[in-house]
Amino acid sequence: MCFLALLSLGSIAFNLIDRHRQIEQINRTQTANNLLTQKKYAQAAAAYEELLQTSNVRPYRLWTNHGYALLGLNNYQGALDSCSQATALNSGAALAWNCQGEALYYLQQTQEALTSFKKAIAIQSENEVFLAQLQQYFGGFSQSQSSSSS
Repeated sequence: MCFLALLSLGSIAFNLIDRHRQIEQINRTQTANNLLTQKKYAQAAAAYEELLQTSNVRPYRLWTNHGYALLGLNNYQGALDSCSQATALNSGAALAWNCQGEALYYLQQTQEALTSFKKAIAIQSENEVFLAQLQQYFGGFSQSQSSSSS
């Protein structure tokens, strides 16, 4: 009986430690997100790099946000690498495809950029930011072309 009580206490302690780690991870992710929002790209990139080494919670989002931080630093190849990692983990991650499109555009790989933008729009066709970026980067491209040439 005493053994079962100790086993139960050990299980409770493990659950509390695990919960503490989860809360810590959420706080660190929020800090990284805030840095990105504040356009503190170098700090955000470093925070995401640390999270990518220690977190297994939705890593495609961490890779995507890391890519956006690198875009802010004009590190287009690094952004492409990060966002490609995100789309490899989750092919339905529209923001990752959009980030990949931006990186490719700045790397002057326009056909690949267009393909990535079209994938983002195919996933979130109502996202006005994606449509506006496509218009900005490629001028007269229309949504009807997006669905007919995918």
